[in-house]
Amino acid sequence: MERKYTIAQFIKLCDFIRKKSPNASITTDYIIGFPSETQTQFLESIENLKKIKFANIHMFPFSLHKDTKAAAIKQVFTEKEKQNRYEMIKKINEECKAIYLKSFLNKIVNVLFEHPKNPNIQNGKSQYYFDVFVSTKKNLQNSLLKVKVTSFRDGKLFGKIM
Repeated sequence: MERKYTIAQFIKLCDFIRKKSPNASITTDYIIGFPSETQTQFLESIENLKKIKFANIHMFPFSLHKDTKAAAIKQVFTEKEKQNRYEMIKKINEECKAIYLKSFLNKIVNVLFEHPKNPNIQNGKSQYYFDVFVSTKKNLQNSLLKVKVTSFRDGKLFGKIM
């Protein structure tokens, strides 16, 4: 995709960031189903995703736009294979995201609560840009509070206001 860096350089940069800020939320966008991606290239991507362990992968199916370079590329796999690739990336994302989120168990994070969606449970964004859910009947809208992360359930973090 004509990047100006190699995967080795990118991995080195991620390692550097994590040494400086171990809790950093490193995420990526991933286009699934680029027409010319071979099975070998896809498997290499899988290995790199596992190695990097992103906090989250924003996944997008490739969509064809006429008058672009990609529009002239012949697709080398079926739509079923594209769906299989999506499911594989989704699974890796869930695993890596869980590892990242669980690393915050018993830690205190700053959480900005925005619009309450539930009268008994409110959620907000931490400074690392993940949601934290708190059981409370108080309206926390527009509050920035310290929250101790106490549990991880169903892919979500829950905590108590400090």
